[in-house]
Amino acid sequence: MTNSKKVINNTFFLYIKMAISIVINLYTTRIILSALGVVDFGIFNLLAGVIALLSVLNISMSTATQRYISFHLGAGQINTLKSVYKTSVTIHLVLGSLIALILIGASFFIFDGFLNIPADRITTSKYVYYFMVVSTFFTINSVPNDAVINARENMLLDSIIGIIESILKLGIAIIISYSDYDKLILYSFLIALLIILIRVFKWFYCLRNYQECKISYRGKLDLNLLKEMNGYAGWNLFGAVCALGKSQGLAILLNIFLGTVVNAAYGIANQVTSQLVFFSTSMLRAINPQIAKSEGAGDRERMIRLSIIASKFGYFLLAFVAIPIMFELPTILDLWLKDVPQYTVTFCTLIISAIMVNQLTVGVDSAIHATGNIKLYMLTVGLIKLTILPFGYLLLKMGYSSSHVLFSYAIIEGIAGLSRLWILKKNLNINYNFYIKNVLVKVLIPTIILIGYLIVFTYNFKFNNRFLFTLPSGALFFLIATYFFGINSNEKNLLKNFLTQLTNRFTK
Repeated sequence: MTNSKKVINNTFFLYIKMAISIVINLYTTRIILSALGVVDFGIFNLLAGVIALLSVLNISMSTATQRYISFHLGAGQINTLKSVYKTSVTIHLVLGSLIALILIGASFFIFDGFLNIPADRITTSKYVYYFMVVSTFFTINSVPNDAVINARENMLLDSIIGIIESILKLGIAIIISYSDYDKLILYSFLIALLIILIRVFKWFYCLRNYQECKISYRGKLDLNLLKEMNGYAGWNLFGAVCALGKSQGLAILLNIFLGTVVNAAYGIANQVTSQLVFFSTSMLRAINPQIAKSEGAGDRERMIRLSIIASKFGYFLLAFVAIPIMFELPTILDLWLKDVPQYTVTFCTLIISAIMVNQLTVGVDSAIHATGNIKLYMLTVGLIKLTILPFGYLLLKMGYSSSHVLFSYAIIEGIAGLSRLWILKKNLNINYNFYIKNVLVKVLIPTIILIGYLIVFTYNFKFNNRFLFTLPSGALFFLIATYFFGINSNEKNLLKNFLTQLTNRFTK
């Protein structure tokens, strides 16, 4: 199978997963919010944020393992893969144990007045937290297997598992709705159990199907490889700390100043954004292994071309649904949740805007990671993103609202994007005009056309269930504008090939 066809097939599988998962996950969130209530829902999202903030080591090693496996596959160094996998398994076993101990130790601090949790829910919150610690340990130790599946571009398996996981989460939501036991504890236990079962299944699958996973744990590790991977992961760790400090640290900051109700709104806004960004992340998951493999094969020209495509199409695939939804958010949230927490509409709008800004340079991130030279990149971009915490603290301390904080968040994402371009120019000698011509100009024209259309339409037409017309018409309008103004002739041919293969799949 050619590389282009593989990317197209994997994108198709991931989009099928995305379409099914979005519908199930949105309905699941509605049931969970109704069953738990605003306070317990806010507690769950808050503690999940703490876990994510304190387990950033996992994210850094995940990216490192993915990069090394993809790179050596592209270079054709198959024998090295077993060493990479074995080294990664050892690192994650130690890492998982260490993080679990740190999280358990941190519990004596975070529940002793640090987090703003109602007194009658402290004991329950501790149970929830410890279930999350257990699931985090298994998640960390599954990273080598996830990296192998992604590097091998087995998106069909990933899609099937993702759909099954979404269905089972819906089942868990229904179970707790009818349970007389403490719903928050039961929900946390069942989610942890589901995570463990899925991780164990992936381990068995990789052991059975991929040669690099059939290793002997006897003998010495490759110390040079261990040092190299740890060095790469160390700078990745710095970037992960900054990125999670930006998002989950912000959740803690809002909790300290404003309480768990605001966390509920912030949690819902992040869930909405995570569902919308599926459109672009699915494409990126399909194309990122090819970016790393191209660099491993010494084909830097193709690597840069793919990274530009990733930035542009990553934005397109988010914007065509996100922008129309932003114009109809109050109605959509009211139909989805019924009881919409305060601030949710504003939070959704601002966080979606920030993520759209980030998507403009998301392919640049992949290109820089593929080279392995990430020290300057992580220092620069990471520190810029982390500035949201001191800025947010000062704004809240001075009496400004949470909306001002999230508006600052969107601005900082824009500054971080500019710094990515500076690093790209410095490391790969790509000038700004190349990016402006091939990405910024291409996305700006369709965006302006779409926003103009939506402003005129929503101002002049007001009727019940208007969103049923706004969303599809806005998406269609944007896709047409993108086809004529946003993509070049080669990309049009690639799109035609994709649609042809997609049609063939349904007509066979």
